[in-house]
Amino acid sequence: MIKIAFAEPMELEWQEWCQECTEAREVLLERVAGGKKPGTTELYKDARMARIYKSGGAPFHGKCAYCESDILVNHPGDIEHFRPKKRVTEEDGQLVQVLAVDGSATPHPGYYWLAYEWRNLLFACEDCNRPSTRKTAGRRIGKWDQFPVRGFRAV
Repeated sequence: MIKIAFAEPMELEWQEWCQECTEAREVLLERVAGGKKPGTTELYKDARMARIYKSGGAPFHGKCAYCESDILVNHPGDIEHFRPKKRVTEEDGQLVQVLAVDGSATPHPGYYWLAYEWRNLLFACEDCNRPSTRKTAGRRIGKWDQFPVRGFRAV
């Protein structure tokens, strides 16, 4: 994985996008606090943000954050959530279980509160972000919905 030294851009367009993300996050958190399931928009894929992430001079240098292949040469690439926004799986594809307040096990809800956080967004190739087992004779490759940690998982 590429080490990213990413200073937040200062362009007005970027600042406006960040403000919209802050507002979308607040709506999302209110929704969850009201007992509803988290639901995100695709604001994180907005053209203003994507233009900065996908440019050759950007922090990712036009390469996949995982495998470092030159993305812009072969395909447009994806804006990817490092910490998955909807669900979290183990390497074998099984859902990660967390303890609920009442002590019961429940599937990890994902890191939905980071869905619009620019520090959680990476530039990734399609093979790393949207891997297909048909390309590998059924073997799982790529990140999928994984975010392995040791010990406590934030929920």
